[in-house]
Amino acid sequence: MARIHNDETGTREQILSCAARLFRTEGYAAVTLRGIAKAIGMTTGSLYYHFSSKEDIVREILDQGHKRVFSEVRGAIEALGENAPCEAILKAGIQKHIECLLGEDSFPSANTRIFAHVPVEVRAPTLGERHKYELYWTDILKSCQKRGAIHPDINPHTLSLLLFGAMNWTLEWYKPGRHGIESIADNLVLLVLRGPKVGARQDGERTPSKVRSVRSVAAKA
Repeated sequence: MARIHNDETGTREQILSCAARLFRTEGYAAVTLRGIAKAIGMTTGSLYYHFSSKEDIVREILDQGHKRVFSEVRGAIEALGENAPCEAILKAGIQKHIECLLGEDSFPSANTRIFAHVPVEVRAPTLGERHKYELYWTDILKSCQKRGAIHPDINPHTLSLLLFGAMNWTLEWYKPGRHGIESIADNLVLLVLRGPKVGARQDGERTPSKVRSVRSVAAKA
């Protein structure tokens, strides 16, 4: 009996993995139960033995996608130790998040690619895990802000959402060989901690005259 149970569990995981790959490459609307069954080499009827609908499969993929990324990112950050500098913490988390999206495991990338297209009632049960991960990042940014690494006027929650947007969008433009994931992480850390300015002014420094003149022109327009 145990062997049969293991076989069923294995088949279920194969279905989910295959479906995740299809959702990752084709999107939510284009993937059907018949297509998943064909890709894995089984009949649609056999697939129904494990999942009653496409929505059941999607719900599981979304849930696992959230959990897998969260687990990997948290592990990478915790491995640094309690006294790690903010720059190292942010780099480890950002790099691991992007590696999860672009790696062989299709669950995180499928989650990111289809989430906005999935019916609300399907994705609602998975929001708890999503919010836990978002809160984790907000807490990291709050901690870095308290340590003086992030400007005190920046809202950590807003910053976390902007960071998620930047990390997740790599799915659309990343090209192996043209971009290094570590380099992308380094650049995002610089944006979070220092901003895009060259020679950003310190408190009390006067604004350059060239910038003042541009502002004056804009104000008169």
